[in-house]
Amino acid sequence: MTWNGTTIRLRPIRPEDEAALRTFFEQLSLEDMHARYFCTFRNPEHAQLARLTQIDYAREMAFVAMAETPEGNAEILGEVRAESDPDNIEAEIGIVVRSDCTGRGLGTLLMKKIVAHCRKQGTRFLAGTVLPGNRRMLGLVRGFGFAAQTGSHSDGIAIRLPLSDDDSAGNEEQTQEN
Repeated sequence: MTWNGTTIRLRPIRPEDEAALRTFFEQLSLEDMHARYFCTFRNPEHAQLARLTQIDYAREMAFVAMAETPEGNAEILGEVRAESDPDNIEAEIGIVVRSDCTGRGLGTLLMKKIVAHCRKQGTRFLAGTVLPGNRRMLGLVRGFGFAAQTGSHSDGIAIRLPLSDDDSAGNEEQTQEN
């Protein structure tokens, strides 16, 4: 697919993506790193990278947006991940786009991919937590119909999206801006 004049491929993360994921983390601004992971880490350990690239596909999915560098290497431009509970009722999501790629629709492409995947898997809800100052993420999830509720989580704003029509009744948005 083409995104902003660049050929990209959205695909599940693989163990061999460890080096590209390390480079991806190095290219994130500290602000973007903190907004996604609620902390900053520039040089993740091998074990941490292995955990992020060697996933249990039965309960977790991570899609990466890959592009080719001028040198012919694969690079990660963005990543979205969902990890479901054992009963596949709810999956916690997280998304991050490389700092130089934000604001151009890549987050929307990644979110569409993970929502479609989770629906296909029969997951009933997507949920997560967004830091109050992360306006880009709040705008993205609201555009997908997530309900947001401040004060429901000590670290930020709880977000939730029903993935089936059966679960959407009574799930009106409960956004309270401060």
